[in-house]
Amino acid sequence: MLQTKKRSKERLRFEGIFREATATMNFIDCLVLTFANIALCLSLPKLLSLMLAPKTNRTQSVEPASTAPVIESEAVTLIPLEG
Repeated sequence: MLQTKKRSKERLRFEGIFREATATMNFIDCLVLTFANIALCLSLPKLLSLMLAPKTNRTQSVEPASTAPVIESEAVTLIPLEG
């Protein structure tokens, strides 16, 4: 009888420690999953845009234009009124 009481007390103590440890573990797991989700949500759009962006041929050099093109404007000009 004395042995069974001692075992049951030890078992209850162990169960209490186990519950406490699993509660802490669940909280830590939630934090880790939350931070992993944040990192994934922030990085996934950038990674997708890098992978899906059209590839350019880097071996060809682009020559800059030597002169700027002259563009004639078709906008209506206002005549200043003299008064």
